[in-house]
Amino acid sequence: MSATESPCTNHERRITALENILPQAVNDLLYRDPHSWSTRGCPTCRPITEMIGQDFGCVRYAKERASEKKK
Repeated sequence: MSATESPCTNHERRITALENILPQAVNDLLYRDPHSWSTRGCPTCRPITEMIGQDFGCVRYAKERASEKKK
């Protein structure tokens, strides 16, 4: 927080930072405890991917597998 920044502005800045980092942290945590990953994206992981705006679960797994095969 700068000397000219109000506590309210600082609070809003911190909330925005958390909103930006939290989905990825949760995504990474859940990804480490996989269910039966599908290479197509399952009916659960596809909508979660759409909701959070990041590849999640089976969708993430499928994309990572596809990029590994290209190497």
